[in-house]
Amino acid sequence: MKDIKIKLAHGEIIARICLDFEVSYDDVMSKSRKAELVDARSVIASVLFQLDIPKLTIARILRKKDHTTIINYLERLKNKSRLRKMANGYLEIFSK
Repeated sequence: MKDIKIKLAHGEIIARICLDFEVSYDDVMSKSRKAELVDARSVIASVLFQLDIPKLTIARILRKKDHTTIINYLERLKNKSRLRKMANGYLEIFSK
């Protein structure tokens, strides 16, 4: 079941979160540090991580240098309950 989630998850998750955050896919994949893009990336990273995708793989999906960026995104969610709730909502959607 995990393999099925990974195959469909990352493209669908990124597209859905981009739509909900009203940002483009290219912007999310860019190096920009605008708050709304960092928030979207944090939610994407959280959902993918909770679907058992390794941090290094998530970093590659998001075109980041290494897994430490993903660690920072996940830490960011600890302090932002609104984003954490959003990530949990997406997880419910994509786990079905």
